[in-house]
Amino acid sequence: MKYHFTSLSTYRFLIFGLALLSYMSHANNGGVHGPMVKANSSQFDWRYTYVSSEEPGTSDIQASRLHYQQSLNERFQVRLVGQYRQQPDWEYDSAKIELLYNFNKFNEQDNYASAIRFDMRTRKGSRPDDIAVHWTNQLNLDAKNYIRAIVLFGKNLSGEQSKNWRIGTRFSYYRRPNANYQLGIELFDQYGEVSNIAAYDDQRHQLGPAVMAKFGALQLYARYLAGLTDSTPNHALSFRIGWNF
Repeated sequence: MKYHFTSLSTYRFLIFGLALLSYMSHANNGGVHGPMVKANSSQFDWRYTYVSSEEPGTSDIQASRLHYQQSLNERFQVRLVGQYRQQPDWEYDSAKIELLYNFNKFNEQDNYASAIRFDMRTRKGSRPDDIAVHWTNQLNLDAKNYIRAIVLFGKNLSGEQSKNWRIGTRFSYYRRPNANYQLGIELFDQYGEVSNIAAYDDQRHQLGPAVMAKFGALQLYARYLAGLTDSTPNHALSFRIGWNF
């Protein structure tokens, strides 16, 4: 792949920089997912997250997810997600369907790719069902370095909680030292409702290092996130095992 930094690519890079500077997020089993869709591809992965509890008398949070994703063609990809959570016993927690549309793809003249993802989730018990829209972007700086930025909006569809739209961002920078490993840093942000952005200490922001490894069809991933505000858990660990077929 050739890397051409046109004025448009520079403009996009500045947008990504502003997403980072908009400032330093709520960690979960999710990640800073890329926009790319590859035709005739499938993946299964298992994820685990541990979040330390900061409230006296409460337990640490543990959650596990199962993902199955399938490309429909070179532009569209669907993914099914099931989550279990320890509360205090391991129980079914939620299910989600995601549809990703990769409308701008990498090519010889463009080192930028972009996609829109639509999510719909149902939860156990009285907690609200919700929807989300992700605009995800990746800019390849060169053959070994890339950045990703996501802007996402979500809202509740049911329940007694607010049904106003909420806004968040995600950011990552990765370097590929060789064909098998990637080293990076990830940032997650939740700002509150679009119409009523929360005070900084009431927002959720987390930042930390991550590593990915790929050996043939097998993918491994690990991440640590530190809380940056009073409303965010101090520590969160995530692990992931994926298999492409």
